[in-house]
This record gives sequence, C-alpha cells and structure tokens, in this order.
Amino acid sequence: RLAALKALGALAGAAEFPGLLKALAGADEEMELDAAEQELAAVCARMGDAEECAAKLAAGLAPAAPPQRAALLRVLAELGGARALQAVREALGDADPEVKATALQLLCEWKTPDAAPDLLRLARAAATTGERLRGLRGCIRIAGNQDVPAPQRLDLCKEAAGLVQREEERKLLLGALGSIPLPEALDLVLPHLESTATAAEASTAALAIAEKLLAGADAARAIPALEQVAQTAATPELAERARALLKEAREKAGG
Repeated sequence: RLAALKALGALAGAAEFPGLLKALAGADEEMELDAAEQELAAVCARMGDAEECAAKLAAGLAPAAPPQRAALLRVLAELGGARALQAVREALGDADPEVKATALQLLCEWKTPDAAPDLLRLARAAATTGERLRGLRGCIRIAGNQDVPAPQRLDLCKEAAGLVQREEERKLLLGALGSIPLPEALDLVLPHLESTATAAEASTAALAIAEKLLAGADAARAIPALEQVAQTAATPELAERARALLKEAREKAGG
C-alpha cells in the first residue's frame, strides 16, 4: 500500500486528490500516514485553487481520527490562505490534546501576517503562560518578516511591546524593530537603551534603523537617536559606529 501510495502521488493532480484524501483517512500505520500526508501536500501545491483545496481538506477534519486530523492540519498549514487558517484556528479547541497541540504549533509558525490577530489573542489571553509566550513569539516573528509591509510590521511591534514581560522576548522584539526602516521604530527602541539587560540589542537595533533612514530621506530623524546611542552604547564598537553614522546623518541633514 505504501509503494502504491507513493506511485499515485508522484504524478497526481486534481483528479487524484479524492483518492489521496481517502488514503490518508484510512492510513493505519505511521509510515503510511506520513506518506499520504506528503503526497497530499504535493498535490495541493500543484492544484490551481488553493482555497478550494483547503475547503476540501477542512471538510475531512471532522470525521477523521486524531492522527489523521493532525496530518490534515499540517497539509492545510503548508497550503496557507484564509480557509486553511480558519481550520487551524478552530482546531485550537479540539478535544484531542495532540491535535490541539499541533494546531497551536502550526498557528505560531504561520508564514503570513493574516495570523497576527490570532497570535495576539493568544499572547493576551491564552490559558497557559507557555501558550501566551508562543503567541507573542509568533507575533514578533511575523513583525521581523521583511516580506511584510513595514507599517504593518510596526503596528504589530507596537501591539507586542505592550505584552512583552521577559528579557528574552524584549530582545526578540528589538531584533524585529531593527529591520523596520521607519522613524517610529526608533521611538520603540530608545527606551530599551536605559536597561543594561537590553542595551546591546537596543543599540544594535537603533543603528540598523538609522542606517536605513540615512539611505532614504529621513536622515534628520535619526540624529537624536544616534546622539543617544553614541553616549550610551553598550560597547565601544557600537559607540564608534554610532558616531560615524551621526556624522553622516548631520551631513545629509545639512547640519
């Protein structure tokens, strides 16, 4: 059965989708289930309408056994899109703990910013501290994704900034902020210069943002931040870099 399944999946298209879905639902061994999951994911990637494919996968969740539900959720997450995200969101309430854990992991690793509202809800109100932290880290990860528009990432950082409690998450947030080429990102970074626990990360983030601003038309906006970093940088190397950027910023700003 395993060999036949792999042979079917190798060249399968939309016509073979129902058969692969049935094979996954009926898989009674782990290797067979893994193979069905992989082949089904490959077929979904080749199908033209991702939302239609996701709807068909989601329809198979309710009657499936827990291992098969988890496999379907993984295929849905790989496919992405609104319908897939909805299915993963709903699975957070699954009665089976393994399925619920799979859904939580997939949501926190979601590739696109449409999961941000769900992650923020987790970060604010999840049942456990662990789930809240995973939601927060998922938010920060999306905020650091440079494929997402900078204003959207900045908004997400603003939301996350109000939820961060631990140094580790503060450092992750500073890393995300350092990738955002907007003056407002500096405003979120500068308060962290005052803490010895985050001074190095804050200095690095501030300098990264300043470099991006100097490459555009916002050199003047970087000057106050660079002055502060030059005076308070965590290391001599960061201070020297800040002074060099400050000189460049003043020249570009005409002062």
